[in-house]
Amino acid sequence: MRKLPLYIFTENLNFFFRLNKALKEKKIQFKVLNIGKRLPNTPSLILTTSKELNKLERVNNKAIILAYLDTQKFENYLLEVLSSHRVGYKEFYSSLTFSIDPGKKIGLMVFLDDYFLDSYCCFKEGALIRILEEFITYFNRKNENLWLNFKLGIGVISVTYNLVKLIFNNYKDRHFIRIFLVDEYKSSKIKIYNKRETKFSKDEIAALIISLREGIEVNLVNSESFFNQIKTKKLKLEKWKDFKFEKNNEYDLSLEIIAKRVLNGELSLKESIKIVNDNSSYLSKKKY
Repeated sequence: MRKLPLYIFTENLNFFFRLNKALKEKKIQFKVLNIGKRLPNTPSLILTTSKELNKLERVNNKAIILAYLDTQKFENYLLEVLSSHRVGYKEFYSSLTFSIDPGKKIGLMVFLDDYFLDSYCCFKEGALIRILEEFITYFNRKNENLWLNFKLGIGVISVTYNLVKLIFNNYKDRHFIRIFLVDEYKSSKIKIYNKRETKFSKDEIAALIISLREGIEVNLVNSESFFNQIKTKKLKLEKWKDFKFEKNNEYDLSLEIIAKRVLNGELSLKESIKIVNDNSSYLSKKKY
């Protein structure tokens, strides 16, 4: 179950202020539990410190308690909180998907087990690589066979080329990795707000739209050939002409609504891609 109610239970002011700031930055709602009160008798996430665990009076086994250790990196604890809240608490996760909109500013959308986890707008390639490494290092510790999926738009082909080279170089020893080149047609023309009216940058939204498209898979052996074919226009990626969406069953099939549902954790990438593919028309089909 995803999106469990979030509670903070602590008398540690330093921990509270850091956590409060981080959750507000991520636009995650939470409530504060007073010391001495019982835990809610419903499924929920309780954030506390390891030293305060003995102060929690449990009345049921429905609550998931995430305790922060003094020796733990606070950034890693935040990833545990974020993944537990947005994707659902698991002992280990199976895949990370990074959707990237390259350019002067680089949009990044991160998905964990096919559900939205976080987003960023990076001003330099180095900042992007550092963020990727933080996510990969943390989730790879619990699953050495973690799948890494990268989707990169080709609007600025030179930037995409450099990023693909960096990814292959940084993760050349990994067996569980897939990289896709994706058409960016109209990906930066859509403005989306989530249900709490949080504004995302146009670069992040472009990365989100890229995540909803399939693209062409490349590997270390054939990537140079694919880039050369794209530059010389001998290869054309699937280009999106328009979106012939209509209301169908429980879905309001507009791209904006689909994207909002992805951001709110109501739709997985797999579900969303199927909806988009089933209700879109193209300028041209993939040519290899």
